[in-house]
Amino acid sequence: MTKNGSVKMNRFQTLLCAAALLAASEPFQARAGALSAPRSTISTVQALPRLELSVGFRKFSDSFASYQFPDPDTGTNPLSRLEFPIDTWFVGLRVTRPYRRCSLNVEYWTHLNGKTFGAMRDSDWEDPGNPSLRTTYSESMNRVVDGQMADASLDWNVARIGRWTLGPRAGYRWQTIRFIAGNGYQMSNSSGSVRLDGDTFDVRYSFDHAYLGGFARAVLGRSTLHLGCDGGWGRVKETDRHLLRGARLTSDEGRSTVYHVTAGVSRSLTRRVDLKLDWDFQRIVADNVLHFWNEADGVTSPQSWSGARVWSDQNSITASTIVRF
Repeated sequence: MTKNGSVKMNRFQTLLCAAALLAASEPFQARAGALSAPRSTISTVQALPRLELSVGFRKFSDSFASYQFPDPDTGTNPLSRLEFPIDTWFVGLRVTRPYRRCSLNVEYWTHLNGKTFGAMRDSDWEDPGNPSLRTTYSESMNRVVDGQMADASLDWNVARIGRWTLGPRAGYRWQTIRFIAGNGYQMSNSSGSVRLDGDTFDVRYSFDHAYLGGFARAVLGRSTLHLGCDGGWGRVKETDRHLLRGARLTSDEGRSTVYHVTAGVSRSLTRRVDLKLDWDFQRIVADNVLHFWNEADGVTSPQSWSGARVWSDQNSITASTIVRF
């Protein structure tokens, strides 16, 4: 994930998979409609749009990605904690292939601007005699230099109750975010306050998980209310290069638990065009294994121990335009 080639390949893979799924699904749908649809419903099936295309902007606020790890020798936990805000803008594209009983959705987002609102924070608890005392604290300017998110899901319409359509949802999400922090200050019990000039941290978080959940949709005149929730299990990887300490590298990886809720409302402007506003919240928590390597400190081969923790809260508002073809 950390190399540009791999990141670019992920983009092509995401778009290629979306195109392949949408193209492959059409002949099966046509065949199923011809063989099993009653004569009275064929016109309804054919009246469905062949494709829905949505373009939007997503703003994250009160969002972050953090990790911490313990000291395996003294048992101090945490020994160090880093917190990176994700309060920035993304732009994205969503493609939906609707069917009479289900819909296939594929979306991709990439970061729009680099600077985030809020500072990166680094805290250390280095006194084993007083593990609750924070001995070092720093804040630095934070920017996103690479941010990508992808989501593929299938919604199945299983019940109709009044204005509401209900059903299960299954899918897969992937995201990677790379931060660079620097030009800040550090306060320490031993050395006082010092400036941190230049870049100090280069950190990448990568998350992916499969999920299961449900959705509800209610048509209210020209407006539609959208609700959804899901949970999943996946993988988390975090890589941290401490740029002020020579060739120091820490890496965490492990299994994650994910909780996700969303709510939105769309409004029809014309027969083919809608405007939509969504609120989205996702929480990712993982207990990881830490890998540590620092040639400058005499650690010439990676050392590993358990007890590391990665977590991320992602709160966003999305405004988008939907066009049906």
